[in-house]
Amino acid sequence: MGMHWRRWITFGFAVGQRARSTASNAIITSLLAATLSFLSGVGPSIASDEIGAEIVASFPVPGSSPTGLAWDGTSLWMVDNLNNLYQLDTSGTVIKSCALGFSVSDLTWDGLNLWAFKDSSASIVALDRDANCGQVLGAVAGATMSYGSGSGLAWDGAYFWMSTPYNAVIRKLDSTGKEILNFEEVFFGSPSGIAYDGTDLLIGDSFELYNRIYKYSKTGIEKAFIDIDKLDLKKIKTFERKVFDWDGTYLWYSTASRFEIYKIRLLPPSFTLTITRSGPGTVTSSPAGIDCGGACSAPYSSATPVTLTATPSPGYVFSGWSGSGCSGTGTCTVTMS
Repeated sequence: MGMHWRRWITFGFAVGQRARSTASNAIITSLLAATLSFLSGVGPSIASDEIGAEIVASFPVPGSSPTGLAWDGTSLWMVDNLNNLYQLDTSGTVIKSCALGFSVSDLTWDGLNLWAFKDSSASIVALDRDANCGQVLGAVAGATMSYGSGSGLAWDGAYFWMSTPYNAVIRKLDSTGKEILNFEEVFFGSPSGIAYDGTDLLIGDSFELYNRIYKYSKTGIEKAFIDIDKLDLKKIKTFERKVFDWDGTYLWYSTASRFEIYKIRLLPPSFTLTITRSGPGTVTSSPAGIDCGGACSAPYSSATPVTLTATPSPGYVFSGWSGSGCSGTGTCTVTMS
């Protein structure tokens, strides 16, 4: 289920009450106010911040328990707890593999190099992906950092981001390893996996009541979440480290307890249009969904224009719209946003 936001529109039907004048036998119509209120969706709402998701594909991991994932623009890289590095195509076929001489907590790709968080030295290192697969080519100049094993690693196009599970802090580092910003995850107990979706950070927790990936701004504002339980991927262990990366369209996801990699589509936010009717007449919508009368609520995707048409019952007239830019007695079009 996606995020649901709301906006108000008001319209009214009025009674067409007929009376005859004894002098002129003319028909006099008087309008009696009968207001109906319209609820059609504006936000955002803090209470409605879930991002819908669905699994579109999956495949078994080629080695042991995954500890890191990265997308390089065309293929996936995975490292496991036996210190093996794999390059995979999007169907899970192994393109290349090699052994590392050290354990790695996570991987990320900066457009040129594959980077790893090396547990033994708590450092960010660049790995060779070609003839000397797995060899360390260099390290971030800041080298050793006291962040500890299990830290997540991501690249946003200009900076490294690290999630440090032992103190629930997210850190922003420049190319020299200097920390230039940090914030705490108030909802998290032990953040591990981290990725960048082109706008925001996606952060997974390893030890919490909820099984979620959270969407955070780069200034530390929690914006939304993905409920992993709703994908039928409930935690296997109480402490379960999440590993994932974003490829520009899909989220590639696994955990250290699973031997499967999942390709996940994030669904666009939806908006609920609801009509509260208190007078005789109907309101219908295009696209279909509202026919109130009976069906007075319907979901629509973000940016969908919805045209509403009010039809009064016999003996009544439509007295007009108000709110959300609608006026007059014609149709009313609102865009779900």
